Amino acid sequence: MHKGRPTQYTSQLGQLICDKIATGNTGLVKLCRGKGLPHLTTVLSWLRDPDKKEFLESYLCAREAQADLLSDEIIEIADETGDAKESATDIARARLRIDARKWKAGKLSPKKYGDKGLAGGKVDDAVQGNVIEWGGKLIPL
Repeated sequence: MHKGRPTQYTSQLGQLICDKIATGNTGLVKLCRGKGLPHLTTVLSWLRDPDKKEFLESYLCAREAQADLLSDEIIEIADETGDAKESATDIARARLRIDARKWKAGKLSPKKYGDKGLAGGKVDDAVQGNVIEWGGKLIPL
């Protein structure tokens, strides 16, 4: 018998999702494409479910940890870049990697890593598709 994607929430599955988010730079959309993981709509329904508040809290903590991870990666990339043997293309790629991580960290943790103009929790139109609102809070995907 073929086993499909999980649809029932368990604390173990919720913790697995949060652990993968906290220890990687992958977003929820890509993560949910992985084998053996629930579909994105399933996870979003769990995040919105008032009976699964512990999952939401763990998820938000995982996203804060992911922002810190991205910040650490920025320093690593910057420290590895700048060798005289590197081409302009290598340096431009490193700059792009740094900028992408800065942007994502700023969206995940705007008070810590965001632009001062967005630190109040407001989200501009370009970012709206990357968050859901639940209980008056913006939850990054």
